[in-house]
Amino acid sequence: MQQWKRQPYARIRQNAPDAPYKEIRVINPSRGLNLLVADILANDKEATNGTKNIEYVEGGAARKRMGYTEVDTIANLGVAPRGLAAYLSEAATYPVTSDAGVLKKYESGTWTSLGGVTLDTGANITLTSLFEKTYAWDGVNGGIVWDGSSVTRPGTMPKAKFSVIYKGYHVASGVDGQPFRLYFAPSGEPSRFTRLNAPSDPNDVGLHNVANVPGATVFSGDDTPRAIDINRNDGQKVIGLGFFQDVLIVFKEKSIYQLYFNDSNGFVVERISSSYGAVCHGAIASVENDCYFLTDKGVYVLGNEPNFYAAIRTNELSSRVKTLLQRINPVYYERCRAYYHDDRYFLSVPLDQATECNTMIVYDRRFYAWAYWTNINANDMLAFNDRDGDGKTHFYFTEYGSATMCEFTPGVYNDKGEAITATYITRAFDGKSIDREKFWYSLRPIFRLTTGAVQISYITENGTVGRPVSIAPILTGGLGVDQIGAATFGTSQHDLYTDVDMGLSAASDDSSSSSETDATHTLFDIGVGIDARTLKVKYENDGLNETFTLLGWVMLLQEKDPGRFDGAYTIR
Repeated sequence: MQQWKRQPYARIRQNAPDAPYKEIRVINPSRGLNLLVADILANDKEATNGTKNIEYVEGGAARKRMGYTEVDTIANLGVAPRGLAAYLSEAATYPVTSDAGVLKKYESGTWTSLGGVTLDTGANITLTSLFEKTYAWDGVNGGIVWDGSSVTRPGTMPKAKFSVIYKGYHVASGVDGQPFRLYFAPSGEPSRFTRLNAPSDPNDVGLHNVANVPGATVFSGDDTPRAIDINRNDGQKVIGLGFFQDVLIVFKEKSIYQLYFNDSNGFVVERISSSYGAVCHGAIASVENDCYFLTDKGVYVLGNEPNFYAAIRTNELSSRVKTLLQRINPVYYERCRAYYHDDRYFLSVPLDQATECNTMIVYDRRFYAWAYWTNINANDMLAFNDRDGDGKTHFYFTEYGSATMCEFTPGVYNDKGEAITATYITRAFDGKSIDREKFWYSLRPIFRLTTGAVQISYITENGTVGRPVSIAPILTGGLGVDQIGAATFGTSQHDLYTDVDMGLSAASDDSSSSSETDATHTLFDIGVGIDARTLKVKYENDGLNETFTLLGWVMLLQEKDPGRFDGAYTIR
């Protein structure tokens, strides 16, 4: 919001006793990261390039993201675990992962081997939770299952890469040798994807031999298991499975289909898109009633995102961070992982030359905001309801390169004891006059719940200018000895221009205090004193166990004579 004002200034500008100035106000800067447009074209509430490790809280305030801690107090993992899911039964619930191919469960702060058969140690592992069964897939051998007492490979499962539950069926796919096929095991026998006999109908898929069910070794039972090939002749393999409302969504390499059953329990397959598919099963997530998925073009939504049509269609969500997603190494698409928790879609990806996931890209549905989180190497995630323990939901993830499981912990501002560098960089403000040079008088940031020091610096169209300002709390009850705040100024004009000069109320003196201000927010008044056409503000904290919550800011500026222009860019 901008307001025009006109006040007398004794010392603001010589020969300009009635100089006008502009006031720019931004409250709840919650629109997230925008890398699509130039900094001068971004929304006032959007952050720009260089912003990292920020999350949005309350009504849209920007805060340093939560940190994470190790949760396995007794290290019984040999290597970095792969895959993460829960075992669910009436008797017990606990997380399950694979450690060098061996399934292990996590209870009472320690990992315990479940024994039995193992998975391929070099494969990407996915786990699927059913009631009283947890399935593990490596895409190399037939699937294995933990039933609460033993880990077995029944021989009746294909060498799938992933599976889901749909309408009571256990659906597996991603099978080398049958890359277009979906396998359906009945609800009463969720581990049996094979049959004893060939089908009587030549149009049905045979499930009676290894050619039709690669990875299986046991062929027995009736014809209740089923299978279907999804547009076999297009040459595109099935990449992943998801859900939209009551239908199963089948993602191929460059197309998307929906599958459901008709009144006769027959398959109905309809194409949704032939423009793109998904890059991997792990980057598909159910988000409320919608389905989010990662393509080679960005993150798309299938369903009813606000302001989108209600019909089944795809819409891009990630246009504002497209350049960030383009840095994902395509060779390692299969390692991307996504999870929906606490109103946010968490996407773990390998950027640039990384061979494993090294970055978290987060979409907050509440504010339609994207965030870029560094120093997080998640290879899988799980929101686990510990009903046998503290009854709380814990957001776990397993790490690449570390034999441990971690938990995102709100209120903790370190990553396993390491400091988090949080940076928020505003758009390039121009006062709605991009061509006019301005004198930027002051910045008034509004903080709350801040610990540690916040560094504030300025970036103009010519780069970083001025000396940074450091704001540091002294008392735990508030920001500064007066509970209003103590700021160490770099380039400050307060020794020249006062609030009275600017037509604003004077700041509180050192003897005043306000419990209301202390409880709700703290307002700083920082002299800027910079001549520039545009100005960006950079807020940063890199302290261990330190954080800040940025509610907004007010900027005061004065436009200069329109005739003033940089001669280097003047053409006559």
